[in-house]
Amino acid sequence: MILLTIVAATLGCGKSGIERVYVSGSATYDGQPIEIGQIRFVPISPASGPVTIERIENGEYETATTNGVTVGAHRVEIRMYDSYEYEHAPRVAGSASVKQLLPDKYNRKSELTLTVEPGSGSIKHDFELTK
Repeated sequence: MILLTIVAATLGCGKSGIERVYVSGSATYDGQPIEIGQIRFVPISPASGPVTIERIENGEYETATTNGVTVGAHRVEIRMYDSYEYEHAPRVAGSASVKQLLPDKYNRKSELTLTVEPGSGSIKHDFELTK
């Protein structure tokens, strides 16, 4: 019984066992930094794990608040918002969302990908989007 408790406590604490890699870089649209936006790393089968979502500010992103991106192939979705509208939008449930400014080919229908290899440590990857 004591051994079972120790094993359960060990498995339940600390890291989830999913390897993550810190990813950072720049995001531009037609040569201009994406002032405010969002980047999502969505695992592509057979890769698994949670979706990593981070904010883009002044053309830069980093996965520090989510502890990185899981290992494997990911579809990358990028969204860009009008900074004034984003900062002044109501933050209450049921309110209208802020209009997304990039073409669907970079988010809802994105074909952007990034493969994160095991043991990578950290990756710098820039996204240069065009019209």
